[in-house]
Amino acid sequence: MPQSILQDPLLLTRLKWSEIVDVLCLEVLGETRRDPLSMRGLLDIDAIDSGVFRMYFRLEKDDVPRLQRALCIPDKVTTPQRVSVPGDEALCITLRRLAYPNRLRDLEHIFARHSSTISSLTNEVLRHIEDNFFHLLDDVNNHTWLNLDTLEEFSKASENN
Repeated sequence: MPQSILQDPLLLTRLKWSEIVDVLCLEVLGETRRDPLSMRGLLDIDAIDSGVFRMYFRLEKDDVPRLQRALCIPDKVTTPQRVSVPGDEALCITLRRLAYPNRLRDLEHIFARHSSTISSLTNEVLRHIEDNFFHLLDDVNNHTWLNLDTLEEFSKASENN
């Protein structure tokens, strides 16, 4: 009896090329393909401790849905590579990328997603924000609320956190 299905000529004639590649990866390289992601996504915001969440994302858990609505981020964000992720998870990935200077590979274990997906999601969310809200910052001199006193108040608020 053959030790590998790749040594069985009858079976080889029935396999598709993609299946042969999978077997080769498994037998020769000892690697498997990533499992498909769940429909809900991999980041369970409710299961994360509030203190840990604040440390990771510089935001309270209760603020995520409000921020998602305020930024008009859809319930599902799809990357150009057709990876669909829940909107709150895509927002959290973007917030984490903006909060701390991490390598993408370092974020893989937090979000259980490949670094290329994390990068694409971040770019997609930032593109969405720019497309929808750039006009607000196009000319900052047009805003009466944006003055030195307000900016100083904002900076003090961020220092306290």
